Amino acid sequence: MKKNKCIIVLVLMTVTLLLLAACGAPMPTATEPSIAMDTTAPRDTPLPTDTPLPTDTPMPTEPPAPPTETPASELEDRTWPTKRESFAMAYHPQIERVLLFCGYDDFVNYLSWQPEMENMKARDEWSYDVSANRLEPWAVVPAVIYQHVVYDSQAESLISFGSSNTRVYDMETKTWEKTDPAKEPPTFNFWYALAHDSKSDRTIVHGGYFEDDETWAYDYQTNTWTEMTPAESPEDRWGHAMAYDAESDRIIMWGGHEREPVDLMSDEEHETIWAYDYETNTWTAIESTGGPSYRGGHTMVYHPGTDRIILFGGYQLGEVDFSDETWAYDYNANTWTQLSPCSQPSGRRLFTMVYAEGADKIVLFGGMAGSFLKEETSDELWIFDPVSDEWSQVMPDSLNP
Repeated sequence: MKKNKCIIVLVLMTVTLLLLAACGAPMPTATEPSIAMDTTAPRDTPLPTDTPLPTDTPMPTEPPAPPTETPASELEDRTWPTKRESFAMAYHPQIERVLLFCGYDDFVNYLSWQPEMENMKARDEWSYDVSANRLEPWAVVPAVIYQHVVYDSQAESLISFGSSNTRVYDMETKTWEKTDPAKEPPTFNFWYALAHDSKSDRTIVHGGYFEDDETWAYDYQTNTWTEMTPAESPEDRWGHAMAYDAESDRIIMWGGHEREPVDLMSDEEHETIWAYDYETNTWTAIESTGGPSYRGGHTMVYHPGTDRIILFGGYQLGEVDFSDETWAYDYNANTWTQLSPCSQPSGRRLFTMVYAEGADKIVLFGGMAGSFLKEETSDELWIFDPVSDEWSQVMPDSLNP
């Protein structure tokens, strides 16, 4: 009877276990009873001291600065501007310094141009004292001043137009302020020409890649742009250069390219120099011979002491190499003279050149140097003496502290 009871108990236990398993309940362990574990960490247990926390990757305390900006501390540590092209440069006689503004550290065409200069390194300004041979960081800036800046002698201010607005430079805050005139020349224009007529106190802009033969004049005092609509104008072009001849009171313009797949200008037009008189609102075509081969991307600067316009650089459409020639143009005699300095900068385009009145020298910096087969962004600084007609390169180790 006991044996039958044991069998019945075993059968019931087996059935119970099978039912539990079918219902998903955990199977009890007969050999190892469960032990209740205290998972609460002891309050008096110190952290281990033989495993130091990592120190090479600290947790950031504030968001990092955007990678496109140049921190002021980093700028102060630098002694030379970065390589750049399509930047602006102007001489400010009130402080007797050449000021260099922004630019691009690699070639940027009009399709990818951005005023905020995203992913560009040259978001800074520099000052150069030519007489003292002292180059210093000036400021960090948030936006580009594209290619051209002129000095308005009556307003004693630097003025810039393009590629999207008109700005005036505030020397105290070292910032460019938009003037927001009621009307402006067509914006988003590139490779136009800009010059300041000091006698008439007007800043003149002509042409550009997206414009025809328009001529505009800016009056700083009234903050107004006026389209001049002269009876005759140079053919539409881009990449040309202008300089104000103060002795003759004329803006002199030469060179450039047409907005066509090929250059359709005649040989006569290639040789023609144009002179603009703001007071009579007239462009005058001047036939000239014996000058440089026709080109664009060059720069022209007027030197009052010799009453000549100095031209350097540029390139011809269809040619591979950039020009390293230096030419002088005399408006009164209507003559070109090719100069033969002992040394000169390599051929280049998209550089800037200005006249430093206090030192009576012409300053050139940067650009795209070499040729279309191999062009490199430059950070070279050169000085041209318009009296001796010689170039000299300024090296970083020659600067005065």
